[in-house]
Amino acid sequence: MAMFKYRQFLDETEEGPPTVIGSPAHVPTNTDAVVVLPPVYKLPCPEDYRRRAIIATIICLPFGLLALNWSYKVHKRHDDNNKAGAMRASGEASSWSIIAIGTGIFLWVVAIIVVISELLTIS
Repeated sequence: MAMFKYRQFLDETEEGPPTVIGSPAHVPTNTDAVVVLPPVYKLPCPEDYRRRAIIATIICLPFGLLALNWSYKVHKRHDDNNKAGAMRASGEASSWSIIAIGTGIFLWVVAIIVVISELLTIS
C-alpha cells in the first residue's frame, strides 16, 4: 500500500511517464521493477515540557492549560514529520509554562498578603 502511494506520488509529480529502472530476472519483462527504498530515520522528538505544564496547570489554571495544550502538540507534530512545527510547539509549551508559573506565584503571593492584612485588621 505504501509503495503504491509512493509510486502514485511519483507519477503525479513527474512531467513525463515514469522511468523504469530495470527488471530483475525473476520478474516478467512487461511489469515495472519494484524499487525498495531505504528506511526513513526519524529525528528525535523535541522536549515537550509536559511535567512543567502539569505543574503550571496546578498553579495557574488558564495559562497552564495553554502550556499543556502546546505540550501535547509536540508529539502530534513530530509524528506527522513536522519538525519545525514540533520545535515551535516545544518553545510555546516552555514559554506558556514559565508564564503560568510566574503568574500563579504572583497571584498566590498577592492573595496571601490580602488574607493576612484582612486578618490583622480584624484583630
